[in-house]
Amino acid sequence: MPCITGPSYFNFTQVVEQMRSSNAIEVVQDEHELAQKVESLLQSPDALAALANSAQQVVKQSQGAIDRTLKSVSD
Repeated sequence: MPCITGPSYFNFTQVVEQMRSSNAIEVVQDEHELAQKVESLLQSPDALAALANSAQQVVKQSQGAIDRTLKSVSD
């Protein structure tokens, strides 16, 4: 699933920045840019798949982060 967010992601800055650096998310500024981005992705299956695959890779890399953090705190 491709990820698109608006400009207000202050509660998720670290995750969004990680995804942005991996080309796993698109950040749009308003509803017009959102419509353009969705239309563009729907017209380009390769770009849609690349965005979705990148997002999936970021999620996979982050799996187990809570367990690793708790382990490092308890050690």
